[in-house]
Amino acid sequence: MLPVGREERSIPFKDDLLPVAVYYGMWILPKSWDLIPLVEKVITTGVFESDPSFKLVTAYTGVTALDQYFVFLAVIFMPGLRGWNPSFRMMQVYFLGLIGQPICIWMVESFRKRNALTLLAFPSFWFILFQSTGVGFFMPLYYAVYTSISDVEPYWWPLRKAVPVEYAKALLPATLLGYFLPTVLMFLPWSEAETAQYWETFWQPYPCYVPLLTMLLGMINRWQRSLSAKEKRLPRVKDEPTDSASLKQLYFVTGILGVFLHWSVLLTILSDAALSFAGVFSPTYSVNPMPLDQAFLNIFVVDFWGFFIASYVWCIGAVWDLRRVGRADVNVVNASLIILLAHLGLGPGAAMSAVWYWKEERMAICLFPEAGKLHSG
Repeated sequence: MLPVGREERSIPFKDDLLPVAVYYGMWILPKSWDLIPLVEKVITTGVFESDPSFKLVTAYTGVTALDQYFVFLAVIFMPGLRGWNPSFRMMQVYFLGLIGQPICIWMVESFRKRNALTLLAFPSFWFILFQSTGVGFFMPLYYAVYTSISDVEPYWWPLRKAVPVEYAKALLPATLLGYFLPTVLMFLPWSEAETAQYWETFWQPYPCYVPLLTMLLGMINRWQRSLSAKEKRLPRVKDEPTDSASLKQLYFVTGILGVFLHWSVLLTILSDAALSFAGVFSPTYSVNPMPLDQAFLNIFVVDFWGFFIASYVWCIGAVWDLRRVGRADVNVVNASLIILLAHLGLGPGAAMSAVWYWKEERMAICLFPEAGKLHSG
C-alpha cells in the first residue's frame, strides 16, 4: 500500500478551494444582483412577474417557520419548473435528474461494514446539507471525508466491503420510489398552480425518502425470507459476494437512466432554438443586477459545476485507491481521460455508476497463495 503523506498547509488544497468557489458563486455573489428584494417582492405580492396568473402558495403545513422555508424554495424552483426560463428548466432537469446516481452510491457506502460508525454511515445528514446549502458545496467535503476514512489498508479488506444482502436488494426500488419518481412528478406540466407547488414541496424532503425506504424495504426483505446457508457463513475466496448481483443491478439500471437523461437533454438543446449549451451550462460572475429567473439559473449552474468537478475527481480517486491497494493495475492518467470522456459522452451520473460497477468487481477479488505454497522449502 502506498503511503499518503499528511502535512500542514499554508494554502487550501483542491478539496478546500472548490467549496469556496461554489459558496462564493451561490451565496456571496448573488448579493450584488439585488436578488433579495426580488424574492421578497414575489413573497409579499404572491405573484410571479413571468406569469401573474400563477399564484404563490403560502401555507403547506401550518407551521410558520416551515411554511416560510417551503415558500422560499417555491420562489426559487418555479421559474424553471414552469418553463418561464427554458434554460433554467433544462438545467433543473439535467442537474436534479443526474443526482440520483450519486444518491445510490452514497447509500451503498453508508451500508458497508467498513463505514459503520463514521460520518459516511449517515446519508440523511449529508443529503440535508446538500439540500440546504448546495450539492456542489458539500459534495467535495463528503469526498474529503471518504478519502480520509479510506486511507488505511484494512479499509479495503474484502470482508469489510459487504452490504447486508437485504439492504442491497432494497436500494434500487428505494431510490426509484424515493428520488426518481418524485423528481419526475415535480417536472410534470401540472395545470393548477397549487398542484405544481405541492409536488415541488413534496420533492424537497427527498433526503429522508431514500434512507427511510431502504430501511423499510430491507426489514421487509429480512422478514420475508431467512438467510441461506451461504449468506450466513463467512464468504470463501471462490464465492461471489452475496451483495454483488444486487449492487451491480443498481449501478446498471441507474447508469442507463443517466445515459437516457444525458442524451435527452443534449438532443433537446440541439433541436430547440430557444436553448443553447452556453445558455444552460455557462455560469456568470457578473456583479450587475439580473432578473429573478436568470439569477437562480446562475446559482444552479455554479452548483452543477461544483458537483461535476467533484464527481470527476472522486471517480479518479476511486481508480487510484484500487491501484494503490493492489486491486487493479490501471494507468491512472489513461483512466482519468476515459472517465472524462464518459462524463461528457454518457453524463456524470452514468459515468459514476460505471466506475462503481467496475470498482465493485475489483473489490470482490480475493487472491491468496495455495495452501501448499505457504511454507515452501
